Amino acid sequence: MVTTFEPFNEIIDTYDNDFHFAEEGEEGTLDFYFCFSTSGETEAERDENYRIVLLVKNRTNFDLDYRTDIQVQEGVEFEETSNVGIHAGVKVTEMWPYMIYNIALYEFSLMREAELEEEVSVY
Repeated sequence: MVTTFEPFNEIIDTYDNDFHFAEEGEEGTLDFYFCFSTSGETEAERDENYRIVLLVKNRTNFDLDYRTDIQVQEGVEFEETSNVGIHAGVKVTEMWPYMIYNIALYEFSLMREAELEEEVSVY
């Protein structure tokens, strides 16, 4: 269930963006930003480093899986893309180096224990 939805038209810093999330958000919710980002010291660097980002702050006590479909051209079908999932209590950043016109997030579910063990063994 979506509790709030508002447009967000800022271009954010790709790597310094935690301040966009309220420090004390509503417990048991997920906060999302889907927007442009860039990085770099100079305007020329920032012009070369545009990305589309999805920022997610998980304010639940659960590790979650979900599915992501993206629309990379206006008027074409959505296509599925991968995501990293959302761990309890953390912020996740997904990014793409090309334009995404629309995004669909759906089928949220608890992350399976086997997936959690696999992630831990990689590190």
